[in-house]
Amino acid sequence: MKKRLLVFSLLGMVQYAFGQQGKESLTIGWPPQYLWQIVQHQNDSNKQVLTIIPGNETVKTATIIGNSVVYKGLTRPNVDELLNSYQNNLGAGTKFTLISRHDQAGKLWALFKLETPKMPQYPDAESDLYYVVQGKYGLYEVHVAIKSPHLNASFVDQWSRIFLAGKLELH
Repeated sequence: MKKRLLVFSLLGMVQYAFGQQGKESLTIGWPPQYLWQIVQHQNDSNKQVLTIIPGNETVKTATIIGNSVVYKGLTRPNVDELLNSYQNNLGAGTKFTLISRHDQAGKLWALFKLETPKMPQYPDAESDLYYVVQGKYGLYEVHVAIKSPHLNASFVDQWSRIFLAGKLELH
């Protein structure tokens, strides 16, 4: 019970960035039916990473992987620069598709997908849905990945709603 409570506490407010005036967090409502388990938790001076998989799966057998990263102190002045930082680092064969974006001062975010087919350099196909938000004290990145060359419309719709319902808050 303690372990499950810890997992839900970490998932509820998975990312923190600290500034001179306080702290900031991005809260995502990860669907509880997966009974998420934490398989990686890293926190250093530059970034915080949390990787989760369904509770009844292993890293090798995971059907879906959730990942939350905060890049502490990293800021992008606009969504175009934010998106360019991802597009310029794509692997060969990976397709980038912008789904939605918001580029107003104080509220920068982008939702996009990356789809990579099985190729000689990638033994498994993988597709990811990303939600990236610029905070006051850091850049927040949340994504889900599945072993498939494409993300279907219902997957994108379901996870887009989950991510866009997230709350970036100053404490």
